[in-house]
Amino acid sequence: MRWAALFEDLEVQLATAGQLHLDSEISDRARMEQAAVKLADRLRGQLGGTLKVRVSAHEDFEGRLVHVGSEWLVLESGSQSMLIPFSSAAVIHGLGRSTSATQSFSDSRLKLTSALRVLSRDRAPLSVHLTGTDREGAVNGIIDRVGSDFIEVAVVPSGEYRRARNVVEMVAVPLHAVRAVVSQR
Repeated sequence: MRWAALFEDLEVQLATAGQLHLDSEISDRARMEQAAVKLADRLRGQLGGTLKVRVSAHEDFEGRLVHVGSEWLVLESGSQSMLIPFSSAAVIHGLGRSTSATQSFSDSRLKLTSALRVLSRDRAPLSVHLTGTDREGAVNGIIDRVGSDFIEVAVVPSGEYRRARNVVEMVAVPLHAVRAVVSQR
């Protein structure tokens, strides 16, 4: 009788130790999977939701998340589209629980310069918000050229088309200084 109780106790101890080991292994695997998640994957799980992105102490952009590239996101609010580089986002509010690692091949290759080239091609009038500046720190105009690490903006009067006679000045903006690009849809 005593032996039966001893073996039963031993079996319970082994089962408990095995369960603890399994729980520990599951937790380790979950942490390793979470460590591999990129911000773009996390944001892709939020497509269609409303986010607020803080880019400076005094400037937030809020809208519906409509696109996520490898280095940037696009929010839409009313008639505005806001392209925000991940590097300028200080905090992103409004995330749900979803994550989506599913990404098309083209999205994985769409760098910030790719998105800016589309805006340049479309000759869209826009406002380039700059890092290290207050709310009024923006360059308004049309992106003329996208280099590997900068953009050139043709500054034109509000409501004017980009014509040589309308260009007030050309401004070069290093990509690291781009906080957000806001355009009208």
